[in-house]
Amino acid sequence: MSDLDSFPTITIRQPFASLIADGSKTIELRTWNTKIRGPILIHAGLHDKHENALPYGAIVAIVDLRDVLPINDTCDYATIAQEACVREEWLREQFSFGRFLYAWYLSGARKIEPVIPMRGFPGFFKTSSGLIHG
Repeated sequence: MSDLDSFPTITIRQPFASLIADGSKTIELRTWNTKIRGPILIHAGLHDKHENALPYGAIVAIVDLRDVLPINDTCDYATIAQEACVREEWLREQFSFGRFLYAWYLSGARKIEPVIPMRGFPGFFKTSSGLIHG
């Protein structure tokens, strides 16, 4: 599968995957950087599956990964926490414990309905564009 007929895809735990899909979560926090920019698919993982209305084990959205920036002591923790849908105290704790985080800036979230059931993988993996456009 070439890069022209596939999308980079990332698995994200619920409820965060659905918050990205509906545009409420515009920052994803990761411990690693990436050079990938542009459209990516959001896969809702099976981890912590609960019996509720959220989709699990499926592609739920396409979103634009605009930028990735390191979080450091000069960042606006309150804004990052709000846009990442986490508590500001949790974010500050990560930094104080020496955990290095990156803020992945997301925009233009579009839900995929119906969701596309599939297995997720660690890190980025490729998903055929035929599944999305087909």
